[in-house]
Amino acid sequence: MKKASLLFSVLLGLSVITSCANSSKTKGHFFDSSDYKYEQSEDSAAGPRDYRASRTIYTDLITTKLELRPEWENAYLKGRATITAKPHFYPSDSLILDAKGMTINSVTISGKLLQYTYKEDVLKITLDKTYTRNESYTIQIDYVAKPNERVTSGSSAIKSDKGLYFINPTDQKDGFMPQIWTQGETEANSVWFPTIDSPNSKSAQEISLIVADKYKTLSNGKLVSSTKNADGTRTDIWKQDLKHPVYLFMIAIGEFEVIEDTFIRKDGSQMAVNYYVEPEWKGQAKAIFGKTPQMIRFFSDLLGVEYPWDKYHQIVVREYVSGAMENTGAVVFGDFVYRNDRELADKNDESIVAHELFHHWFGDLVTCESWSNLPLNESFANYSQYLWDEHAYGKDVAQYNMEEEIMGYYNAGTHHNMIWFDYNDKEDMFDAHSYNKGGAILHQLRAYLGDEAFFTGLNNYLTKHAYKTAEIHDLRLAFEEICGEDLNWYFNQWFLDKGHPETEASFSYNYEKTKFNLTFVQEQPDNFPTYTIPMVVTYIDDAGTHTEKFKITQRTQTVSFGIKGKLQTIIIDPEKTLLGNYVFNSTPDFWLKQFEAATNYLTKKEAIHGYMSAVNDKAKLKAFTTAVLNDTFFGTQIVVLDELINRTGTADLAEITDIQKIKSLTTTGKQYEVRSKAIDLYMSSAASKEEKIKLLDLIADKELSYNVLSKVLEHYIELNPDKANELIETFTKKHSSSEIDFQIAGYYLQQRVPGKMDFYQDLYKKASLRDKGNALIYLGYYSFSSSIQDMKNFVGTVDSVYNDLGYFKPYVSGMIVEATAELKKQDEILTKKSKEAKANPDLAIVLKQLQETRALYEAFLKKHDIKEE
Repeated sequence: MKKASLLFSVLLGLSVITSCANSSKTKGHFFDSSDYKYEQSEDSAAGPRDYRASRTIYTDLITTKLELRPEWENAYLKGRATITAKPHFYPSDSLILDAKGMTINSVTISGKLLQYTYKEDVLKITLDKTYTRNESYTIQIDYVAKPNERVTSGSSAIKSDKGLYFINPTDQKDGFMPQIWTQGETEANSVWFPTIDSPNSKSAQEISLIVADKYKTLSNGKLVSSTKNADGTRTDIWKQDLKHPVYLFMIAIGEFEVIEDTFIRKDGSQMAVNYYVEPEWKGQAKAIFGKTPQMIRFFSDLLGVEYPWDKYHQIVVREYVSGAMENTGAVVFGDFVYRNDRELADKNDESIVAHELFHHWFGDLVTCESWSNLPLNESFANYSQYLWDEHAYGKDVAQYNMEEEIMGYYNAGTHHNMIWFDYNDKEDMFDAHSYNKGGAILHQLRAYLGDEAFFTGLNNYLTKHAYKTAEIHDLRLAFEEICGEDLNWYFNQWFLDKGHPETEASFSYNYEKTKFNLTFVQEQPDNFPTYTIPMVVTYIDDAGTHTEKFKITQRTQTVSFGIKGKLQTIIIDPEKTLLGNYVFNSTPDFWLKQFEAATNYLTKKEAIHGYMSAVNDKAKLKAFTTAVLNDTFFGTQIVVLDELINRTGTADLAEITDIQKIKSLTTTGKQYEVRSKAIDLYMSSAASKEEKIKLLDLIADKELSYNVLSKVLEHYIELNPDKANELIETFTKKHSSSEIDFQIAGYYLQQRVPGKMDFYQDLYKKASLRDKGNALIYLGYYSFSSSIQDMKNFVGTVDSVYNDLGYFKPYVSGMIVEATAELKKQDEILTKKSKEAKANPDLAIVLKQLQETRALYEAFLKKHDIKEE
């Protein structure tokens, strides 16, 4: 079809095209955001918006006891909730609970029926008397949860609020293990038990699960008993004595393998750290999660707060609606973490493991009191990824990965306050502000305060608010108590306002006056703050290296520095801790000296970009790029490879870099991206076709990385289609990798290879949730070029999953609209032909099939209210 080759290039050939103009300006720090422009902020939209306050607390939950029995065939959960509570302050004769989409059978207290009303997902219970804040009471609710009968919604972060999920409950999907799991955040746990579903609601818990004996179960707290019943079932009781947020209650049930691990507490006692995976993945469980005990020890020591919960188990489930979830002591992951050894060599998910673990201090132990304060949870979890990388792999790796995180914020394109009291929907809080920007803000606060004050401040915050909730001012006050400084200036501009600095710096100096001037101009729009920026500048002169600290407080500000002899370079923010774009008008000699003096990846990256943007002399470029390619850090090599790739077509590569070094990196680069980019670069060189194919043959024979093999296949397709077909046959027999499978899928479409429907159906069937949308698009385009029956099957598949497609919805609906228009056109053509050939039964059959298919497509569009254009 017409869009097949376009799809191939969009999905498999994604690349960032940057300018190679000869310029001495560069964005000092995250310069890859050079295309970023300020756009209208979310909070500048017209019209008043509601203030999203914390929910008023009328009742304190004390203990929630749940007795649960799933009915797999109906996707029901029969439950009895025993809730012990008390009025928060004022006397009360009622209890108001969230209970979404349930059947309420009865409500009792001490065996006596209570009056209640249940409408619009709110259960209001009239108690047997008025209770004071010093009196507790215990009620029982008999109910049935019916998650599949609710109208659900979702967001890009959490794709569904169904709360309780029965996956393949009747075991009709081959190779798809039946399982049950829950997802509570934001307010979806009230789908499977009545509760006060708010982030400032905490409770101890006890959960009893009656399941077939073949199943493993998981919940929060400890497994205090497991009893076999006479009917072939088993009753598991999980108990969590410490109060924790209601949205973190969880259950999971399935025929999981449990791989046991342990964490040694400081007192010498052992804590269970188990990994729940499908049986075929049990051999990989420790490869995926095995560093968890080390992480627990590192974070406990770093924060000065020992891991506070009973255990730390992690489980991988199918069709999960988010990435992962920090349920207290029982973390859920989507199946994207399943990776074999070769895939783990390319990429692991340690950052996500660290993220969910750090939540057990920030989110589980101390919880944001409202969704408006969500950065108190997510900013810290995001920053934990940097902390773990820095500890385990060094600062360069930490910076490399954090830069990608911060680009997620820059690329978001809109701006709102970090602590956002007038969001449209609570799901809006789960964005690049609460996560990506928040982590960067904490990092620069750490740099400003110093490590000792920063981590002592975190300890102060955690110990003061343990098992309670907090708001942003609690964090500020915890830091102020330690460092002694009023930090309103920092929190007001970063947490309670929007945006980031857009600053241009220029310098001038006079040898006779033995000084130089730096002028900083803040260029962000007027409706964004004038930032107070704790600036650090390092400069080198004939007397050595000097570092100066000062604050920028004005839109335009000049600072003077004394020098001795020749000024050799100026480095703005040498540790690259500041969030924002800092354009510096420097010189090629300064950039060269900066690279030589740099002690971290980002400062080197800035120098590479600055130098190569400013210099066109081929001999100088060759000397410089050759030196950079010999840097020991893979990130630095990637930077220069990208710069060289951007110059392909504008210069003979052999004149500006060492081609033999590039060729060497295709097989010796320590990280797969280095090898992949080196392959791209060498394939664009003046080497002969025969030399290129010979190199690809060598790599294909020895390479372990699926990502690199995918790159090899891409170039075989260009240079040697026959070899590509041969390699595809080998790959489909020997390898299982989404990178390779999608490359093959694009190739089949591009070449219109017939008879591959099974391949596309299998691609969609085995795709993880993160890949489902792309796999569905490929399946659709291939179906359109295959047969009428395949088209019918495709629209049926889309109809069954359409509401769960998230941001893929417009792409898939666009395909259906386009296909419907094509069917309409073919209908008209065949109708005309059938009139001309009335005695042609074969044509009549085809026309009937086509019209039936068109009717299915039009019915789909009508059902989902998709307009034909």
